[in-house]
Formats: sequence, C-alpha cells, structure tokens
Amino acid sequence: MAADNRDGFLSNLKAYVVIMALQGLFNAGYSAAFSVVSRKILYQVRKQLFAQIVDQDVAFFDGTTSGHLTSKLTNDISLMMEPIRASLSTLLYNGVTRAVAAGATWLGGDTDAVTVALPHGVEFPLELRRRRRRYRRGSS
Repeated sequence: MAADNRDGFLSNLKAYVVIMALQGLFNAGYSAAFSVVSRKILYQVRKQLFAQIVDQDVAFFDGTTSGHLTSKLTNDISLMMEPIRASLSTLLYNGVTRAVAAGATWLGGDTDAVTVALPHGVEFPLELRRRRRRYRRGSS
C-alpha cells in the first residue's frame, strides 16, 4: 500500500515538474512575442511622429526648442505606450487562453475543467455544448 502511494506521488510529482517547465517555456515565449510586438508599435509611432515633425514649417522650429522635440520623441511616446502595452498584454493573454480552452473542449476534453480556466464570457457556449451532449446521450 505504501509503495503504491509512493509510486503515485512520484508520478504526480514528475507530471507537475514537466507542466511547470512547459509553463515557464510558454511564459518566456509569451514575453518575447509581446516584447517584439510592443517594440514594433513603439517604432512605428516614433517614425510617424518624426516624419510629422520634419514636415513642419521653419517657423515651428524657431518657436520650439530641441529639448522639447527630443522629449516628445522619447518620454511622451513611452508614456503613451503604457496603456497600449497593458491592453495588448491582456488581449494576448485572453486570446491564447480562449483558444487553448476552446481547442481542448472541441477535442473532447472535460468541459467542466476547461470552463474554470476560462475568462468571463466563454462559459455560455461551453454550457450549450454540454447540454447538446446530454441531450444526445439521453435520446439514444
């Protein structure tokens, strides 16, 4: 009896370690992808702002200091990007979570376990799928 408990514990421990290692890899990939997308957006915004500044009249440059322009290109754009980064992070996280949960459900996974991991708003389609399965089982 004790040997069975030990073997079960060790197999559960191995599964846990593998899952945590995979989670670490996925988190690293998520961070890398998010960083690349965020930097591309930041680059595009700076590029567009610089193009708009260069197209200004000479009178604009007479009335504006170089420090003010440099501040706009660095500090103001970075402050503007903070809410975008937060929104993009949330969007990416929710999208991946929903895609994985939906895939697991459609492949025949346990819908009760998947629903717990889902963000709000996805439970309703899964409940409909559960009811269809129950109806089909009851009618056969």
